[in-house]
Amino acid sequence: MSQASIASPTLQFLEDRWDASVAETLSEAEQLRYRSNLLGSDLRITNFAGGNTSSKIMETDPLTGKPVEVMWVKGSGGDLGSMKITGLASLYMEKLLALVPYLDKALYCNSGAEAVEAAIKFTRMATGRTGIVFCDHGYHGVTMAAMSATSLPG
Repeated sequence: MSQASIASPTLQFLEDRWDASVAETLSEAEQLRYRSNLLGSDLRITNFAGGNTSSKIMETDPLTGKPVEVMWVKGSGGDLGSMKITGLASLYMEKLLALVPYLDKALYCNSGAEAVEAAIKFTRMATGRTGIVFCDHGYHGVTMAAMSATSLPG
């Protein structure tokens, strides 16, 4: 495969609905909404009222005028194909970290399973312990570490 075909792949099974002339008029958060609407409008990709999307964006804080890292998220609930910008939540990293003063970093995850997986790995790394406490018959996600946090066989 040539380097050119890797750099600009051609879609073979999906129609490219991205319109650069529309996207260039939008803020980064509005571009996330635009991408989300395009993904959600094709029911071969997402179920109706399904799908999660997110984007980490540097923005100007409206109160301080300083640049801040903001994670825009469309989580569970609501339809990806028809949501408006108001369907996105904005999470400010500095404000999140201020709630836990002994932390200087946080990890954004795309799903509960990713969050459980990361929590298990970080906790084991920080404590040196390998065992975990979990809820019997609980569902913690479909990753190897998350699935290990259940009493169900297999």
